[in-house]
Amino acid sequence: MNTLLRISLALLLLGCFDGQAQIQGKIDGYLKKIYQKHTIPGFAAVVVKDGEIVYKSGFGKKSLGKSADFTHKTVSDIGSLTKSITAVAIMQLVEQNKVSLDTPMVHYLPDFRTADKEMSDKITVRMLLNNTAGLKSNPVPSYRPSTKALEHVFESLKTTFLAREPGASYEYSNTDFSIAGLLIQRLTGMSYEAYVEENIFAPLQMKSSISNSLALDTSASFQGHYYGPKPLPSLNRGFVKSGEYVPAGSATQSTVEDLGNYLIALLQGGRFKGKEVLSEESIKHLWHPNISFQGLSKADGGNGKKYQYGLGWMISKIDDRNVVHHGGSTGTMSSFTMIDLANNTATSLLFNLDLTFIDRHQFVPHYTIANNILHLANEEDISEFGIPIAEDETKNSFELNLKEKGKYIGEYHFESGGFAWMNFGLILKVEMTHQQELRGKALRNNETVREFYLDFINPSTCVTRNIASPETIRFTFTPKGEIKGLFWNGRRYKKKNEADMENLHTYTLAKHKRVVLPNNWTFDKTPTGFMASNRDNGSKITGWINSRSTGEDTSDTEMYLAHLQLTKRGLKTRQNFSIHTWEMQSFQTAQGAMLTVFNSINSESQIHLVLESNAGNHTKNINDVMIPLITFLRVNSI
Repeated sequence: MNTLLRISLALLLLGCFDGQAQIQGKIDGYLKKIYQKHTIPGFAAVVVKDGEIVYKSGFGKKSLGKSADFTHKTVSDIGSLTKSITAVAIMQLVEQNKVSLDTPMVHYLPDFRTADKEMSDKITVRMLLNNTAGLKSNPVPSYRPSTKALEHVFESLKTTFLAREPGASYEYSNTDFSIAGLLIQRLTGMSYEAYVEENIFAPLQMKSSISNSLALDTSASFQGHYYGPKPLPSLNRGFVKSGEYVPAGSATQSTVEDLGNYLIALLQGGRFKGKEVLSEESIKHLWHPNISFQGLSKADGGNGKKYQYGLGWMISKIDDRNVVHHGGSTGTMSSFTMIDLANNTATSLLFNLDLTFIDRHQFVPHYTIANNILHLANEEDISEFGIPIAEDETKNSFELNLKEKGKYIGEYHFESGGFAWMNFGLILKVEMTHQQELRGKALRNNETVREFYLDFINPSTCVTRNIASPETIRFTFTPKGEIKGLFWNGRRYKKKNEADMENLHTYTLAKHKRVVLPNNWTFDKTPTGFMASNRDNGSKITGWINSRSTGEDTSDTEMYLAHLQLTKRGLKTRQNFSIHTWEMQSFQTAQGAMLTVFNSINSESQIHLVLESNAGNHTKNINDVMIPLITFLRVNSI
């Protein structure tokens, strides 16, 4: 090689390095400005281009008031980005001829069904991965890791009716991916977590990534932050995960460095450092549009065009280029990943605050940040995509007078509704501040998980005000004008009746085990639970509480019922009360007495209750005694 050629090559390489350094500098400068102007305590970003990581860095702190920095090695929740990982796992099984996307689920899981078997028999594997299966069942999670959690979701479907024709339309569903995770378990004989670790994380050298909900509390992770009043979020001091929704994103944690390896494999035809985790054809299948749904409107800063959903990924046209993307939300942390297919560029971001529902009129949303990172990585100008151009339509000048405000004060208990597992089982307390404003506190086991002020639009409707997007709360009233409950973004809450609670007494069985009963009932502990009775009318309740780890089931209840002469039995039904789902069945004895058996199906412990009373008192006992008991029952629950 002559001297002139060496000099030319050196100058070319120097120019490439200089150009890459300039791009890195622009990305870094942009993210520093985001951090300075935002309310995010800490976040990290990675950028992949042409098969290698070209940028990785962190900003801010892992936790408010702590010294540890948030870096590219910080382990954080990835939320629903897990859905793409579940889709990769299913496609691996497709390549092994263990499953076919368009074969009905009942072919692989013969016991798969909903309450309408004819409808659910039409559900295919593909429908689970593109959110068109129509599965709306959302059993209240136990908030504790469990190896049987996915089976619990599966069983809950049997009493659930489909809301739509399978395959007909898109509806975001965590349940779809939980069932896909169970399919992986049944076909491979491995737990979902073990399969993902062995077949995705290990070959991609994602050494800090984990989906094992049983091991999360010992990982090098942290808790993130809940939404609080401006200007800063509230620190989350608890640890709440749901084993029921692991394949959908309730537990998976990673670092942006690890996610960089994941993105390299996706952009390199499924290969990473000589190992193939998936074929290029399968990756194209993941990113092929299956069904469309409404995208970001022009008023909200989008282009009004529809998004598409592939298999575990969303596909859309942003700033005249095709991108693949997916976010993740866990209530305290969030992620966002975006891939520019034409430029072979991708980015992943992890935040220790949930930006999925951040108030976009106050703060830049995560998809805007990701989109601009990709623009800068390809030496393009940043855009305003995702920044709302319309005013916040919830702003208004309506004001309640002080006397009216008083009737909203109280405690509201979650009953049902919603699809986000992190919102199940909450208690909402509405209080009056010293400034005579109404403030809401959402709590789980006395820990505040969200705070906001109530801004009323009219006497029955208000919106929440904090650093998150305003959410609508609609109050419900009795004919006399008293508040009986509320609806909060599709979730139903019942107001606690203080007069009723005055007549109740709390009995403690042991640590984290307590029972609520009327004052005129007696209570006695037994070796396996408790007995309670009303001496005035002869009604009684027998309860058995067994640890699920013992392997015991309903044998105590069955033995008890075997000594009775049961002449009639009713149908089994299921209903959610607070944090537990209960299966209920009534019986009649030869002597004319009535019994109703209550079995919890999603608590950490097995809870079995039998109410016995005469026919005249039985319905009243269910309403006045059993419903408060099972609503406020706490047995090994967070």
